[in-house]
Amino acid sequence: AIYHFEEALRLDESAKSYYNLGMIYEYAHRIDEAVREYRMALDMDPSYIKAVNAINRIKAQYESEKQAQSAAHSEENTEDDSKPSM
Repeated sequence: AIYHFEEALRLDESAKSYYNLGMIYEYAHRIDEAVREYRMALDMDPSYIKAVNAINRIKAQYESEKQAQSAAHSEENTEDDSKPSM
């Protein structure tokens, strides 16, 4: 599928084509590439709201995962502190 969207982009270089390729990359969990394509869409059309929303969604997801990891790490440290030493 990625190949076909890359080919479509070659035929029609537009903000929508970059956005669509970004969506495919995101679906394939290739987040860095997805963000790159969303940014390309915004370079072509700074008002392309779908690309803005996609980047904001990825940022929010990243921040949420980062907070969850931090909370899990804090919880592990708290459990270690509460274990009796032998």
